[in-house]
Amino acid sequence: MMTVKTLENGFKIYIMKKHGFIEKQAMLAVRFGSDISLFSTENGEYSLPLGTAHFIEHKMFASPDGNFMADFSKKGAEANAFTSFDITAYYFTCRENFYKNLSLLLKMLSTPYFTENGIQSERGIIEKEINMYRDDIRWKCFFALLRRMYADMSVSSFIAGTEEEIAKITPEIMYNCYYSFYTPDRMALIVAGDVDEDKICETAAEHLKLRQNKGVKILCDAKNSLIKENTKDVYIDADIMQPLFYCGLKYPSGNITAESVIKTKLFLELLAGDCSALYESLLNKGLTEEPLSYEYLKGGDYNACFISGTTNSPEAVKNEITEHLYKLNENDTTLAAKKLKGKLIMQQDNISSVCQTVADCFAKNIDYLDILNLYDKMDKEMNFSFDGPEDVFMSVIGGKR
Repeated sequence: MMTVKTLENGFKIYIMKKHGFIEKQAMLAVRFGSDISLFSTENGEYSLPLGTAHFIEHKMFASPDGNFMADFSKKGAEANAFTSFDITAYYFTCRENFYKNLSLLLKMLSTPYFTENGIQSERGIIEKEINMYRDDIRWKCFFALLRRMYADMSVSSFIAGTEEEIAKITPEIMYNCYYSFYTPDRMALIVAGDVDEDKICETAAEHLKLRQNKGVKILCDAKNSLIKENTKDVYIDADIMQPLFYCGLKYPSGNITAESVIKTKLFLELLAGDCSALYESLLNKGLTEEPLSYEYLKGGDYNACFISGTTNSPEAVKNEITEHLYKLNENDTTLAAKKLKGKLIMQQDNISSVCQTVADCFAKNIDYLDILNLYDKMDKEMNFSFDGPEDVFMSVIGGKR
């Protein structure tokens, strides 16, 4: 069961105690991702180069004495980090020396060390990462779609940025971001495993040294996100066996709540799940041979659902998706809810998955426990009429057929 502790400075600690588990994982999540490129403080307004959050993720492992990654290895831990649209997370997994490694993680996040030489040496590494994602067909297809849906917004750019943008990053920019976003109210510790809750809280109170900064305001970075009618679909030539498609459903942006997240997940399961009428229709008509995948993005200025798969007839698939948007059988809501809750409960036996899920909830400023509870109440207390999207977009890699 998940317990939540809050330190005096407002820092939250989520603990999933798993009796008898050998491995333990700790993750420090920060509400600072690639979708933030414009913000203000009491000192003025700041525009960030694309890829800044990801660059900071790389350099947080640096220290005057070397590299924290090597220190984790010496203590028997595997450490890593990731940056998404709305979060940066640092984590380690180990079997022994958990509290020593936890102290190390907290120290690392409390002592930034950004230098010009360190930034210059890291640029080459990140440029290789950018080029790697450029060659990934799924990423190429997905971000081509985002550029159609959210033109001139940072969410439509690679999380790692571009070579031109990361060349603008300086120690001053990184320190400014660190002291603006790496604060107790925007960070949380998530732990899963057979651990001592009191000792975790004591370790966090002792070793995590963060400044408060309440005056930060995130600003919308959209310059012109209007899309012309004839540019909603994009086709990318590629020498692959079968074209890959992403279909994007764009909705009005708004406040993110536990209810809105649950409703979106239910909608996607009813529309594109393995038992959906859409998937059955695509199979019967020979438009796809594999199950569909789905996901969603919700942020301050964006709100979209995505359905992806393979097909030789992308236009026909888009028509099928558009048609089935308004044919959902809402009587299946209870069954879909039970299925999704079952997945969430089963996930709790995977410490890495549960840490990432809690981090995702924290990024959206919603409570993981609310998500669990709402699955039990949804068929009685929630209204499940699903609104249609503002626009439907399609991105296809493999060429137009």
